[in-house]
Amino acid sequence: MCHFLAHILIMPTVSRQKSERLVARLGTGDKDLLKKAASLSGQSVASFVVIHARTAAERAIEQQERITLNTAESERFIRALQKAPAPTKRAKRALANYRKTVTEH
Repeated sequence: MCHFLAHILIMPTVSRQKSERLVARLGTGDKDLLKKAASLSGQSVASFVVIHARTAAERAIEQQERITLNTAESERFIRALQKAPAPTKRAKRALANYRKTVTEH
């Protein structure tokens, strides 16, 4: 019983108000697999799918939005930045305009 309670306490929860619906057609094998995994996790199939789909979505977005450089690439990038010309007046105006008009980054 203690092992079960500890498992529940560390499980991520989905506590947002639910107002959207997602429908997916699955093969029998896929549905059985999800049911078994959800059961072993002590979750409903819906909760299991939402939690793991969200995790996969966040990972996919991060992989596309984050640039990862090795040491040589980082050094080459820094050298290129150091050689960059000073910003023009037009570029400075564009940056100032951007900062005035864009409120979310």
